[in-house]
Amino acid sequence: MAIIPIAQRLSDIEERANRLKRRIEMLTSDSDFLAETMISRPWQDMTAQRRLLNEWSEEIDKLEHDLNILRNEWSRLNNINKRNKSFKNQTV
Repeated sequence: MAIIPIAQRLSDIEERANRLKRRIEMLTSDSDFLAETMISRPWQDMTAQRRLLNEWSEEIDKLEHDLNILRNEWSRLNNINKRNKSFKNQTV
């Protein structure tokens, strides 16, 4: 198993978090647009649209959960990285 430097791992987490944020924003905007369209121009049978809104809502919740996990991991690694830097800067 290869050892990944903490700084590299932190940048990877930031990159993944940015991708998740963009995906959440896109799904939220699409969901909002569909909801507004359903309100302003109702169809007789909107079960497919409701199902799609529910699926998007579930996916947004899952992505936000994943984003929180990444935030926790980032803060944990960042604290370790800060601690390591402070040990290196100490003189005897």
